[in-house]
Amino acid sequence: ARVRDALGVTLPAGLPDVFLQPAADPLGDLIARYARTHGPFTTNAIAVRFGLGVTVADAALERLRAQGKLLKGNFGVERRLEAQEESAGADPSMRNPPMPNPLAGHEWIADDVFRRLRLRSLKAAREATRPATREAYVRLLLERHGLVALSVGQAALHPRHTEGGALTGIDGVARVIEQLAGVPLPASVWENQILRARVHNYTPAMLDELISIGTVLWCGHGKLGGEDGLISLHPREFAAETLPPTAGADDAAALSPLQRAILDVLADGGAYFARQLATLAPARLVEGPAGIRDDGPLVPTSDLATALWDLAWAGYITSDNWSPLRARTGARAPHRPIHLSRRRRGLRGLSSFAQSRTTGASTSGARGDPTLAGRWSLLPRESASDTARTLALVEGLLDRYGIVTRGAAVAEDVPGGFPALQPLFRSMEDAGQIVRGRFVEGLGAAQFAERATVDRLRELADMRSADPVPVALSAGDPANPFGMILPWPPHRSAIRPTRRGGAFVVIADERLVFYLTQGGRNLLTYIDADDPALAPLLSTGLAALAAALKREKHLMFTLEMVDDRPVRTTKLDAALRACGFSMVPKGLSWHQ
Repeated sequence: ARVRDALGVTLPAGLPDVFLQPAADPLGDLIARYARTHGPFTTNAIAVRFGLGVTVADAALERLRAQGKLLKGNFGVERRLEAQEESAGADPSMRNPPMPNPLAGHEWIADDVFRRLRLRSLKAAREATRPATREAYVRLLLERHGLVALSVGQAALHPRHTEGGALTGIDGVARVIEQLAGVPLPASVWENQILRARVHNYTPAMLDELISIGTVLWCGHGKLGGEDGLISLHPREFAAETLPPTAGADDAAALSPLQRAILDVLADGGAYFARQLATLAPARLVEGPAGIRDDGPLVPTSDLATALWDLAWAGYITSDNWSPLRARTGARAPHRPIHLSRRRRGLRGLSSFAQSRTTGASTSGARGDPTLAGRWSLLPRESASDTARTLALVEGLLDRYGIVTRGAAVAEDVPGGFPALQPLFRSMEDAGQIVRGRFVEGLGAAQFAERATVDRLRELADMRSADPVPVALSAGDPANPFGMILPWPPHRSAIRPTRRGGAFVVIADERLVFYLTQGGRNLLTYIDADDPALAPLLSTGLAALAAALKREKHLMFTLEMVDDRPVRTTKLDAALRACGFSMVPKGLSWHQ
């Protein structure tokens, strides 16, 4: 009867009388039934479905809305139709032709359907915001740093290399420097344990090339021990935002006369070999800035080296290659000269300090001292606003850690701590650039990340690798979350792990497997060595540790204890000897 009375349809004969009883609002009943069985729809859809005029259909819908049966609003119907037409390959010129009656575009949904959809959406949102495990975050962090291949199920998107990470070539080196821009790490660690761990075919010439053409700068952050020191690397294009602030007047007042003279010479612009500074700096001491002599008395190489390196460690000056740092830390120099390609010479990051001020100079340092090799110049100090520097810091944290928590801010000693960053995080969240939530269990409620990172974290949480790849890295590596973002796992030994230089960790199957203490005397294990099912993980983990140790040149130590037990009495004895350790009276010796 509703079809007959509302639409004027002639009904077939013989229908039971119960179906022929007239209704008070036949058209409203038909539309209400349609609404109860469909998602959001438009007035035009009702008009087409029932063969009505748009005005008639919209009036009927308005009556149902007044009765509380329908809701009117913007429910994304138009966007959904556009997506369907696009996926179907419709002609773009024919998509969504303009409707002659504006009433046709009104969107509607049944009240009970809306409630069901909202409940399902809330449930899906709760599922999406359920914190992932810490193991999934460990895998995400290793993946972001190029230490393991990107995984899809059980397959790898990148080739699996036996040594080094998933990155390749000089572009891989540039990517590592971009990700770690401004992070101070020991100079002795950068090549052996940072770049070699990530770039599987790394050679020293790659880093030298990036620095020599001015694409990358290095900056000192203080001396460590006798020959080592903290160094940060910076893409030249963003150096103004990532370099530390200029030293204050109090620091400059503490400089020696020779150091101030060196800075005066370099302040004229350009770059100088050490042997040139040995002449020009004393001349400044004699005549001052107004009367520079090129024939001043030479400074002893030892005095010049001390002055230059004190300035370098303090962040005043830099050089146009990594060779001086390599010589100080005892690393092996490149086996071949650097030949800069025409393509690399044209990179946008080329800086002025790579241009020599003088001609006819030799490429050695002050009379052949390898720690003074190359040309020295002032670090550029372009001004950058506090907002720009904070934004660069936040973007760097997101790039390095994926999910930024209080622990990441503490680990990088952010001025003002995590609260100082939260206003910018909230602004980025309001702009839709990042999201906030509890993404990783146990890391607090204030966690910030890009949406793609959160999606990747959830993908990794649902994956389980049948063949976990162990990764050995320096304990102080930013890719090691333990002792920084995640707490160290409990261990029965009295030894407490630290992130000191010279210590190593092995991570496999998204968990900490081994920790080798600084100096190599003790090895801590975090899995059950007596479990036969874990035997392959132990052997591959020790092999990864040996590969990391081999990256260190002239490394010698004796491993004496494993979990507070003499190493020769443990089940790891044979596996360690198979990886390159040799027997000595005190335990197992490593010599490389």
